[in-house]
Amino acid sequence: MATPPVNGDLSELIVYPQDFLFPIPDNMSYEIATLNEPFSVSIHTAQLLEIKPGSSVFISGGGPVGLLAILAARTFGAKQIIVSDTQALRLSTAKKMGADRVINALEEDPRDVIPTLTNGEGVDFVIEASGNPKAERTALRTLKRGGKLAYIGVPTTDAVPLDIPFMTDHETQVFGVFRYANTYALGLEILEKNMALAENLLTDFYPLSETKDALEKTRTDKGDSLKVVIYPNEQLRHN
Repeated sequence: MATPPVNGDLSELIVYPQDFLFPIPDNMSYEIATLNEPFSVSIHTAQLLEIKPGSSVFISGGGPVGLLAILAARTFGAKQIIVSDTQALRLSTAKKMGADRVINALEEDPRDVIPTLTNGEGVDFVIEASGNPKAERTALRTLKRGGKLAYIGVPTTDAVPLDIPFMTDHETQVFGVFRYANTYALGLEILEKNMALAENLLTDFYPLSETKDALEKTRTDKGDSLKVVIYPNEQLRHN
């Protein structure tokens, strides 16, 4: 529904094929269920990288996908999870979600911090979810030899230079992530076990009539908003 030529599904009513629908658990709210879409990106990424028990993971960018990647990485067995961002809310939420160490990229360089946390080796896996060109270049340099990196965030520029000598010397494996495949059932299963954690991402709620305001909120207010929910009716959630 979000892939051209379809222009999305921001409408009160929609007709959709039953085979593409997934029932949610009785004890799960619709608000928590909305997280299954961004969470699916994180699950798909963890599957592509083949995150293993006992491994170390650096997540660059603490938006909804990056924050949910903490849950995905932990579910797949990661022992050490490091998250970087520039916003205090996202860093504090990363800690609530289970990050072992957070890095404010305005104050610390992940390339300096991560070696001190990994015996000078670098991390096993990197998930770059910010889309910031500088962060995308920095993230590569935090990998250990033979490490794997997935680019999720989409930069606003047409191309971002990559350090090919570093990649060849370290035999880096790089994955591009567009969306996901066959992850919804697993996502709902994991979310059901972690609903209290997932609640931390739900920050703003708007009726359909205020869609423009909701989109502007999520576009411009990175400091105070995480997941913005738009309702197809007037039954707003009140926190």
